[in-house]
Amino acid sequence: MRFAYRLALALGVANVEDPGGLLDTISACQFSRWRAYCLIDTFGNERGDMQAGTVANAVYLHKISPLPRLNDYVMHFGELPEADAKPPQSVEDMKDTMSAALRLWSKGK
Repeated sequence: MRFAYRLALALGVANVEDPGGLLDTISACQFSRWRAYCLIDTFGNERGDMQAGTVANAVYLHKISPLPRLNDYVMHFGELPEADAKPPQSVEDMKDTMSAALRLWSKGK
């Protein structure tokens, strides 16, 4: 559904879900083609994030090792792409993180 709203913004359509809205006026085939096009040449805020990430990457490329990927600078809303999905944190890792935070908090008192 999120893509439908992004497409509506790009097309200048205000009504998405209501009767007579974007989803009523385009076919499933057209919607699928727009979605496929967006995978090739994205549009909207995501495109701006990619452009900002490109600039940030160029600025810091020579200062950081290992070299970051463009995707490291792009904000992700919702699900992460499979290639960038991180495994869930283990219970032990969570306990270690909380213990470290509590130790720092205790020192500050």
